Amino acid sequence: MHDRLARAEQNSKMEVLPAELHPHVDAIDIEEDGTLAVASSALTGRTWNGSLWLFKDRAKAPDVHYCSAGCATESGTTDIKWIDSRRLVLGSDTGTVDIWCLSGSFQSLENMASLSDHDNTVSSVSVDCVKSKIVSGSWDRSIKVWDLEQEKCIKSYKGHRDMVWSVVYSRTEQDVFVSASQDGRVILWDTRTPNCVSRLSDSSQYNSIPRCADWSPLDHHLLALGYEDGSVCLCNIQNPKQPVLTFCPHERAVNRLAFSPRSPEWLASVSDDMWVHVQDCLNDTEVLRSDEHTEVVRGLAWSPVDDTLYTSGWGQQIFSHAFDCGEPSDLNVEASISQATSVCMDMDSVNQTHFNGDLNGMSLDDENGEETMEVEGHGATQKTVSSNVGTDSSVGTVS
Repeated sequence: MHDRLARAEQNSKMEVLPAELHPHVDAIDIEEDGTLAVASSALTGRTWNGSLWLFKDRAKAPDVHYCSAGCATESGTTDIKWIDSRRLVLGSDTGTVDIWCLSGSFQSLENMASLSDHDNTVSSVSVDCVKSKIVSGSWDRSIKVWDLEQEKCIKSYKGHRDMVWSVVYSRTEQDVFVSASQDGRVILWDTRTPNCVSRLSDSSQYNSIPRCADWSPLDHHLLALGYEDGSVCLCNIQNPKQPVLTFCPHERAVNRLAFSPRSPEWLASVSDDMWVHVQDCLNDTEVLRSDEHTEVVRGLAWSPVDDTLYTSGWGQQIFSHAFDCGEPSDLNVEASISQATSVCMDMDSVNQTHFNGDLNGMSLDDENGEETMEVEGHGATQKTVSSNVGTDSSVGTVS
């Protein structure tokens, strides 16, 4: 009986799984229980196709014979995030935001929704801290906020002049996220108060293009930014013109950044230069520098259950980087950093202010003193000049 069930499970897998992992492993993510999600893509003829794979045993990836679930996708995959233990969100190169769910006794994957509102590749997706909304950034220069329960777009932001590379929700505030664009700008958004749109950085402040971002687990005002020139900057969003820490671990574009959940002072970065780097941001020291990858590195994820970093890239490559750290760091996540360190993170005054829709001292004024923004919501589109983004504060459907 057991053998028959095992054969049935294997046959079920063979019916729905693609034949192999595609060459470009652009995104990975790890769920709280340690399950590794892998998104891969390949160019076949004139079209992209892709696949999604789950590995309960992360050490077996990328060998698809040991996957716990998998499926083919109708387009290339650009980003992937776990929503909860059964649902994932994927960004696609056809402009859709796809919701996949584990279902059935054999842990098959089912496409629950394919959300279409972008006109070009969805480059980045992020899930809010209460798992109720998704934000997506696209090469069509727009940013969309999606309601997971309604499975539809509830807000659309047009604040960038070029393709959006990265969108990342705050770890602690469900309505706050940041975006980074090819136009050189990093913009902070708060969906509760449309008037609060703040440009944290642009080409006049930093002579490179921001490609990725991640929020520090130590303090919700600290933001790490990765740039096209290979540099990384850690800034305080309330005083972004004075970086807390800047270093240059790469020679080409930084594709992803991620702070470690167990050692939150550690910041990992991957790049087109094929290097993997981990920096201790408190002591401004190098923790890891690896050249195992032989092609560009695009994916990055820390294990929440141990001190292991996983990286992925082209050539079907997935590598693990283990750290013998013993117990997790005793630094308090979301606590004030008030001790003097080699990078001088004195954050006492910063922590007196919390996200409340009024982030003082920030401006979106352009070089000529004007900035036009559009926000779509509640069935209307409104335009505004300078830092005010006019829209009904109530959430409604996109026109």
